[in-house]
Amino acid sequence: MTAQRWWVKAAARWLARIDGVSGQLRLAMLVLTGVSTATLTLSQYGYGEYARYFIVSTGLGIVIYTYLYTEG
Repeated sequence: MTAQRWWVKAAARWLARIDGVSGQLRLAMLVLTGVSTATLTLSQYGYGEYARYFIVSTGLGIVIYTYLYTEG
């Protein structure tokens, strides 16, 4: 690393950390968009009572995915 100042080194480290997880962050944003769209669609078609179950099952899927991704 050619940076000499502490704050430049710290900023570079944080940028590298963010860059390292940017794919996961992008995936999380896509999941949130999908959940939002799906719950809106469920409510517009008269199946709003299933939105809670959909959100819970999506959350459970995220927990399982996270476990398998980190342990795999």
